[in-house]
Amino acid sequence: MGTDFQPYLCRLGDEPNPDEGYRFGREIDLVEIPVSWALDDWPYFEVVFEPDPLVGLSSRARSRCGRRMYGHVPGGLFTATFHPQVIGHDACMMMLEGLIDHIGATPGIAFKTVKTVVEEFSASHEPKSG
Repeated sequence: MGTDFQPYLCRLGDEPNPDEGYRFGREIDLVEIPVSWALDDWPYFEVVFEPDPLVGLSSRARSRCGRRMYGHVPGGLFTATFHPQVIGHDACMMMLEGLIDHIGATPGIAFKTVKTVVEEFSASHEPKSG
C-alpha cells in the first residue's frame, strides 16, 4: 500500500528516525503491485454499512479510485481484490460483470495480468541504492 495506482520497487534496510522521518534503504528487484482496501470486495460485501450491499464496490470503486486514476495517473493500475467466498455469490457476480463491462468500454484501458505488469515495469526500472 505504498502507492495507490503505480507499481514500485521494494526496499531493504529502511530506518525510522523520529526527527527526520524514514531513511530509505536500497531498492531491490522485487516489484510491489499496489493494493487498497477501497478496491477489495471484503469490506463492501462482508461488512455492510448501507441498507443495499450492491451499492458497494461497483459505484465506489468507479468514483473514488477509477476516475481519479484515469484522469490523473496515466498508465496507473486499477488493482481490485476479489475473494471467491465473497464475490462468488450471484448478485455480487452480476455487479462484477457490470464493473468489467464499464471498465472495458473506457477508452485507453487494457486488461493485463500481474505478470505482464511486473515484466513491463521491471524492464524500465533498475533498483537504486538508498
